Amino acid sequence: MIKQTLIIYSLISLLLINIGTASTAISAEEPIQKAETARGVETPIATGEMVHYHPAIYGDKIVWYDNIPENSDIIMYNLSTCTQSKITTDGSDQYDPTINGDNIVWIDSRDGHSEIYMYNLSTSKETRVTNFRSFKMNPDINKDKIVWADDRNGSWDIYLYNLSTSKETRITSNESAQFDPSIYGDRIVWTDYRHGKSCVYMYDLTNSEETRLSNTYSYGPVIYEDKIVWADERNKNSDIYMYNLSTSRETQITTNEFNQYSPAVFGDRIIWMDERWKGPGAATRADICMYNLSTSKEVPVIINKFSQFDGNTYHNSIVNEFKADIYGNRIVWVDDRDKNSNIYMFTLDTSDNQPA
Repeated sequence: MIKQTLIIYSLISLLLINIGTASTAISAEEPIQKAETARGVETPIATGEMVHYHPAIYGDKIVWYDNIPENSDIIMYNLSTCTQSKITTDGSDQYDPTINGDNIVWIDSRDGHSEIYMYNLSTSKETRVTNFRSFKMNPDINKDKIVWADDRNGSWDIYLYNLSTSKETRITSNESAQFDPSIYGDRIVWTDYRHGKSCVYMYDLTNSEETRLSNTYSYGPVIYEDKIVWADERNKNSDIYMYNLSTSRETQITTNEFNQYSPAVFGDRIIWMDERWKGPGAATRADICMYNLSTSKEVPVIINKFSQFDGNTYHNSIVNEFKADIYGNRIVWVDDRDKNSNIYMFTLDTSDNQPA
């Protein structure tokens, strides 16, 4: 029930974003366009009849949640030991995990409403982070700081919890909705609706300064080091844009007429979901594409006749279950080639000056 309510909130934000009107799909009968893909090795991580959602990766560890009729649990796969372990065993729903270092963070409904929980792999200790009867969504963590969206004030705001000081801080106080926070170091970015349309904002914890970074229909920002990446509809379709904090320069990453969205960034690599390729039987579907900032090269990572992501699912609920993630030269995503939502990983070949 809690998960369904959060989806309803996401549908409300969808009406504000209105992404679906910008899609320019190829006909379902047209074959997949030929394109040279990135070189590397693809590995199935979690397969079978169970539904797997929302993968995240850090180092040699991948987390996601298994969605079964009874409840959903947080699962982790260790690439070094090739072992899978269950992080949560409670009979309620746990979902939308993220990981940084030894800390796994997720949304938990065991208390009768959504709360933020954390598990530390080095101490095997589980901690309840929040204690307020409200809906929460979009958790993210970087080192000792956790951020999320919270509706305790009657509208969605961004909150932060500092693990080192055990202090919770309200970051936004505007009466409009703020969603999708991402944090790196002392900077937090999010999607903000205070101007009647979605924009990207940033908050710097070092000087308590808030900055508006985009002026158009933009959403889903992520941050890594000095790079902020988001999806932007200023050109009618959805493109990927980047803002470099070191140079104060904005760059349009994608320029084709199809939709690109749900970006992730690590180092000089930006990945996203891309609708320019499709195969028979999928009127709207998305593959994974990547741009390397150091080489200025764009390359598809995965293209086939099956969906790496169901574009219609994205257009109907912005809940990030299908969003791909990247760490180093490893990319993880949800894939339905087996007629189930399974977790796959692609390890980029970075030798011999490959496009990756």
